[in-house]
Amino acid sequence: MSAYKIISCALPKGTILKSALYEYCVEAPIGSGGFGITYKVRRLSNGAFFAMKEYFPTTLCERLTDNSVSYLKTNALTFDEGVTNFITEAKRLDRQSISHPNLISVNEVFKANNTAYYTMEYIDGVNLRQYILNQNKPLNVEQMLSVMRPVLQAVYLIHQHNLAHYDIKHENILLTTEKDDSLRPILIDFGQSKHYDKKGDATSTLTNAGCSDGFSPPEQYAGLPKFTPQADVYALCATMYYLLTAKEPTKSTEISYNTISDTLGTTIPPEIRATILKGMCKDKHNRIQSVTLLAQALGIEISPSPKNEEYVTRLLNPYIERRPLNIRLRPRYLYGLVLTFIIISALISVIWYNVPTESEKLTLALKQHDVPTLRYYASIDSSRAYMPYAVYMYENFNYSEARKYAEKALNSPDSIWAKKVLFLLDK
Repeated sequence: MSAYKIISCALPKGTILKSALYEYCVEAPIGSGGFGITYKVRRLSNGAFFAMKEYFPTTLCERLTDNSVSYLKTNALTFDEGVTNFITEAKRLDRQSISHPNLISVNEVFKANNTAYYTMEYIDGVNLRQYILNQNKPLNVEQMLSVMRPVLQAVYLIHQHNLAHYDIKHENILLTTEKDDSLRPILIDFGQSKHYDKKGDATSTLTNAGCSDGFSPPEQYAGLPKFTPQADVYALCATMYYLLTAKEPTKSTEISYNTISDTLGTTIPPEIRATILKGMCKDKHNRIQSVTLLAQALGIEISPSPKNEEYVTRLLNPYIERRPLNIRLRPRYLYGLVLTFIIISALISVIWYNVPTESEKLTLALKQHDVPTLRYYASIDSSRAYMPYAVYMYENFNYSEARKYAEKALNSPDSIWAKKVLFLLDK
């Protein structure tokens, strides 16, 4: 949650939002989906940070200059029903209704700007996708089970309340470091969640058409009017598939049994492999039917326990998840790379050249942080200028220029450096 994104229609930095109890200042947008935008905000009364979700269905509304939300009269009924359901679903997750160490907690729900908002705890960490990318290899079976067991516990709890998540995936499970260096996985983003009554009928009229390719099962693309815990089972197994292979699963309507089997390989224990295959079955009736049965098939215990040990993993490196933050929050590392590059270039110039050359001119521009000159050399495709110029643009929030020249540098000797910057831009 540390790399901020440029999101169209998002509230600008510094916007003040007032609830009945507090005032919040928008720091930056940190994510968006079909039904809303999520921000990092600061509570003015005590300076505490929170994540705040705004109901903003992009297909129904637009942002006015005063930051309020506007929509056509023909969309009024749909939008108002959406606001009502957005508030209802958020209140079900508040501390009084559903509370679990591995679920994001909702603190406050309120209306403003002609729409609705709710605040959640702000998690300082990385998601499972980022973790795998950072360590550049998949998890082993023991590590996978250790991080997914608490998640299964959390999903079991929400299913007990007739609530389905419907957007479980590697990007919606965050890892945050505890004081003892254990990692606590937290399931976030209930924007697609849906509540059902005791008969299994939906209690809201909100149509959550959003699907995450590779993680949503085939039946979700057609809509889920009835309580379907098997959909979350599919997503959990697809997440385990990713953790064990470091490969994004193919869309559920297109992936085959053989593809899953071949990608998992033969080194994974047969019972784990068979469970994932069964859990990712296209036909929900032939799929594992509940989280309880999934846990049993995996050979793990998810019954409630008072021990905090049940909610964390100690088999993952707690420091890997800090790597992307070091680059973003401590730019001196980037400057160190630039300085090293400058020194090496300068030494080569002194040894091999006695008169100023184009290379020496570029080296001088690097040393003096001469951005116009760097821009010139980058524009004429001098590969040495690509990454220094991209870094300067990144640090000055010109993300389009940073991306342009970082992508050009992918085929240069600075490709590793370029990948790190592009990683930050894509977060």
